[in-house]
Amino acid sequence: MKVIYISHPYGGEENNRTAVDKIILKLGETFPDAAYFSPLHALRRPYDFKNYDRDLDAAIEIMKRCDAVFFTGIWSESTGCREEFETANKLNMRYFCNTQSLMKYLKGE
Repeated sequence: MKVIYISHPYGGEENNRTAVDKIILKLGETFPDAAYFSPLHALRRPYDFKNYDRDLDAAIEIMKRCDAVFFTGIWSESTGCREEFETANKLNMRYFCNTQSLMKYLKGE
């Protein structure tokens, strides 16, 4: 089973969690044989700039254990997502910035 890390902007805005809910539900319906991990859901701490680095480090540690990363939303404008992207590149992880390329990967193409 492939584990896909979902990188999505947060900024303490609950609507971003809701957006990731929809993304994961759709992916799960289409590809039920993969697992989808969202740090926005797993690291349920109050959004706090004082602990931002600690929380991002925790998210990246989990991301490193996943098979691939899927960048969603306007991720390129998010400090955390950009750091996840840089880390994925450094580690030569598979990553996807659009649904079509992720779907090809999940299909094994």
